[in-house]
Amino acid sequence: MNEEELITRIESLQQDRLGEDIINPPQDDYFEDMFTAAWNKVESKSMDSSIPLSPKNNETPGKVKKKFKKDLLSFLRETEKAIIKELSDIYNSDQLAEIKDFTDLWSRLITNLKGLFSDTRVKPLVDKFTQEFYIKGMNKSEYEFAQNFFPDKKQLDFLKDYNFDIVKGMNQETADRLRSTLQRAHMEDKPFTEVREEVAKLFHKDRVRAKAIVRTESARAENMGALAGAKQSGIVQVKSVINPMDDKTCALCRRLDNKYADKSMDLNDKFHDDTTGRSWETPPFHPNCRGVLRTMREK
Repeated sequence: MNEEELITRIESLQQDRLGEDIINPPQDDYFEDMFTAAWNKVESKSMDSSIPLSPKNNETPGKVKKKFKKDLLSFLRETEKAIIKELSDIYNSDQLAEIKDFTDLWSRLITNLKGLFSDTRVKPLVDKFTQEFYIKGMNKSEYEFAQNFFPDKKQLDFLKDYNFDIVKGMNQETADRLRSTLQRAHMEDKPFTEVREEVAKLFHKDRVRAKAIVRTESARAENMGALAGAKQSGIVQVKSVINPMDDKTCALCRRLDNKYADKSMDLNDKFHDDTTGRSWETPPFHPNCRGVLRTMREK
């Protein structure tokens, strides 16, 4: 196969990216160089594609993770500051006397803050974050099995939507708790200083939750990417799970470690916890879970 044929072959795989075909780099040095050159030519053509053929770029997953967490926390801080400012303007002016009831107060607040935590701001960040960690996991499988794999577009899109729904859900829950907090404060005629403190406590909890989302969902995307790559390899393989054992390890992870750490299972089987009755394809098994998926050739 010459370089032109290689380029044609790679481009045809780029069109479907379903992971059903695999290109193995040739072992001969001359052909390996030719393969690399062909790969780079196709990669340069695919810069505008939604899923890059070769997912490596200048931003490491670690940097993407830090940026996503920073941006997510920044959105929360920005929202908190804007709410405090609006409440301050209402409480420290004649506007409070003009407000008929809580519904009127809430309506004024939401009208002024509408769009602050909009989907269009968050969705691109969630998509990039999810894709980077999915590809990071797939790269681990590429290294382990000396093959090149392609992202499963359907699975990756599902993960992106799933993570976006989590962030949207957090946003909605924040709004619901804020409404309850302000409604109670309004009924009890609390001064602005107490209202401000309660709003600050509410957003502190959300910042803790946002950090947990970043840790948990980066691990999920990475483990699913590794599993997808292992399945594409075509090699008979098995999987197991590795859990750090220390004072932070929860009862669930201890049970699963005792059950699966020294046991190999088929890639399509699920990790099952007899106590809760729940099953998982890969870790994480719970928020902030430190479990790592391990795939290996069957002995």
